[in-house]
Parts: sequence; C-alpha cells; structure tokens
Amino acid sequence: MGQQPKVSIIVPVYYVEAYLTQCLDSLTGQTWQNLEIILVNDGSTDGSYEIFRDYARRDNRIRLISKANGGLSDARNKGLDAAEGTYILLVDSDDYIEKNAVSRLVETARKHRADVVVCNYDMVSETGERIPSEDPYRDPEQVYETGTEFYREGCAADQGNKTCNLAWGKLYRGSLFQQIRYPVGRLLEDEWTTYKLLAEAGRTVYVHEILCHYRIRRNSIMTGDNPAKFRDAPDAFEERVLFFNERQEWQIYWSTLNMLLGRYIVSYYTSELPERRQQIYQRCKALYQREKGRISSVKRMQYILFLSSPGLYRWVRNRLDGQLNRELRKEQRGKAGK
Repeated sequence: MGQQPKVSIIVPVYYVEAYLTQCLDSLTGQTWQNLEIILVNDGSTDGSYEIFRDYARRDNRIRLISKANGGLSDARNKGLDAAEGTYILLVDSDDYIEKNAVSRLVETARKHRADVVVCNYDMVSETGERIPSEDPYRDPEQVYETGTEFYREGCAADQGNKTCNLAWGKLYRGSLFQQIRYPVGRLLEDEWTTYKLLAEAGRTVYVHEILCHYRIRRNSIMTGDNPAKFRDAPDAFEERVLFFNERQEWQIYWSTLNMLLGRYIVSYYTSELPERRQQIYQRCKALYQREKGRISSVKRMQYILFLSSPGLYRWVRNRLDGQLNRELRKEQRGKAGK
C-alpha cells in the first residue's frame, strides 16, 4: 500500500473541559499513525487549553491554534486553513472515535478510490450511556459513484439516513475544501456546507460500522433553545433549494422544499420579534404559492391551514400532538403491564 497518507483531524475546542480528555485519548490512540491533530481553541477560558497543551507536549502530531471566540464555523475554517493532510476528518471536542476509525476510513477510501467515506455512529449521553442510532443499511460497505447519489438516497422520504448532512463522521479528500468553507456567524453549519462538499465528491462509500460516538449535551447548539438556530435554519434550506434547483436534482429539491416549509413554520412560532414572524410568514407564503404544484396533497393542507390562520394551525397541532402523546403513554403503560 506504500506510505500512509497523512490525515488532518480538526477539533474545535470551546468549553468542553469535562469531555476533552476522552476525545483526545481516542485521537492519539489511533492505529493509523500518520496524523496531524489540529486543536483550535475558540476562546475557551476554562481548563481546556491546559489539557491539550499537556497532550501536545507528549505527542508531536498535535498542533495548537488559539483564537478569539468566533464560533464553530470559524474554528473549523482556521483548522482547514492550516491542514496539510491528504484527507480531512472533523471531530467535535465532546465526541470520541473508535481507535481503528481512521484506519478503517482511509483503507476504505483507498480501496474504492473514494473522495468521501461516511461511517455509522451512535449517541452518548452526558453520563456516558451509549444509545444506538437508526441505520438503514446492513451491508458492510455501500458504494455510490458520486456524493450526490449518496445524498439523494439519504434525502429519500423512506430512507431515514441521518448521516448525509453531518459534518463529522466523514473522511473527506482534502481537495474538496479548496473552494468551500463553513459559514462564519451562522449556526447549523452542517446544513449550509455538507451537501456542497458531497456535490463536489466523486465516489462516496458508506461504512456500516459504528466508528464515531456523538455526545448529547443539554444546552448545546443542537439541543438548546438558541433562537439563532431557528433563524438560520430557513436561510440554510433556502440556499439548498436553489442549489439543487440549478442542478435539476429534483428528488433532493423536493425533499429539501418540504423541510424548508416545515422550518418556516417552526421559525414563525419560535421568533420573539413580530417583524421577524411577519417576514417568515411572507417567505413561507411566497414559496408555497410558487411551488405548491410540487408539494404532496397532505402537505398542501398543512400549509393552507398555517397560511390561513397561524393561530388555528397551532391549536390543531397542539391538540393532535397531545392526543399522540396520550396514545404513546397508554401504549407504554400497556407494555409495562405485560
């Protein structure tokens, strides 16, 4: 196989002192030796810097970058600017990976001459309990001739593959990032960027093995109630709709369109500013009127109700959600009584 190609692992660090040691142990303990581990301290003032400075003294593959706080996208971009590897792996600093993760991903990339290799993952609670994720595949490796083909299947209504939009859990050929960076100042950076990388990618492989462990934390970007998250989501989906409309990728376009309309509704109810709610309402209305011929009849009824009366729509949803929750609790009580 010749000399091992270098892999750049980029880890933004921001107030994760409690989890950083487990993350760094998983990276420095990789069976793949030709690594550079780029730690980007995004303005943390807890003990994180002391931890990875200690690791850097013991492992010369670790490179330290310190910067003022600019958010996850900015930190990732700084790491990408410094990366020298043939391949790029993004790891969040509260997550960790299996010790053979890099070897498995790189060997798969070389075997199939792939630009991207995607792995399965599970979730980990704050207390360390592992929670299996839904995985639609059972074959050890699923090969796609293009990243768009992989993304198209992941967006299919009956698929449920949650990995297609994630920034982490993927080994990328470094050249994919030549013209692509993460959006500074925006949340949900995966939603703005991953599909662009996959659109540039040739052969893409999905690996069934669980190689990444994603930690669920209260008040993180994904689980917290940050209003900016709901503000940014519609903008990201609008950009994706235009992106795939230009490329005439209609299956992805239709799937994203349905998600966008749903994001409009969520953003409407989570916005605290009346002018922002009105703006979201008008954007949703304009998009619906333009694209209603592409939307299923069930979805059309949903958006007609929302656009006719947001108040009534919310009342109906609350009633339906309440009924569903009651039925679920009843079913759970029945199972417990068996």
